[in-house]
Amino acid sequence: MLKVNYCILATVFLIQLNIAKEAYSNFDAQFNTQCPLTPSIWDDTPFEGKIIKNNNLRKKVGSPDFAEGEFINITGKVLDSSCVPVAEAVIEIWQADASGNIVPTSNKIDKNFAYTGTAITNNLGQYSFFTIFPGVVDKQAPRIHFKVKHPDFLPFESYMYFPNNNLNEFDSSLKNIVDKKEKNLLIAAYTETINVPVTYNFNLTLGGVNKYKRY
Repeated sequence: MLKVNYCILATVFLIQLNIAKEAYSNFDAQFNTQCPLTPSIWDDTPFEGKIIKNNNLRKKVGSPDFAEGEFINITGKVLDSSCVPVAEAVIEIWQADASGNIVPTSNKIDKNFAYTGTAITNNLGQYSFFTIFPGVVDKQAPRIHFKVKHPDFLPFESYMYFPNNNLNEFDSSLKNIVDKKEKNLLIAAYTETINVPVTYNFNLTLGGVNKYKRY
């Protein structure tokens, strides 16, 4: 008769059980990942100007020259609360020019600067803008206003701030956010490359779940 080595069978069973537990744990973690939500900041007076449907603010369409100021790039992703990329999100931005003028409230504007722009995220949730470093408005920190629209999510607005700027600690909107980790979510990371404009990375995590894309 065939002799059964129960010790070997028990060992094999335990190994397979541990593998199954690890696989389930990884699967469960994948579908229960929570990304910290980007804090929202809504203006008391909404922007009433025209949002240009272009992601390049450095040179307004039809202008002969580029706007004054330091060229910068902005890149990032739009994610849902489970860290899943959100495709086809419409991102609108508006900002001051290099001298701190904004439209439509200022008559001293840079005629070559667009002041507003629009980008649409790709399948990976990625977006990009080409703009200039904004000037100071009303003693607030340099910042860029973001608005995100998507049919699966509530409208979202907030600001992107710049790292290592002394005015950040005095900015009235940023001061209202008490939690330091939440505050840091509004401050973009940056990379510098020789002969290339500084690139700021700013990810936006929206509350809710993307209905049509799961991993």
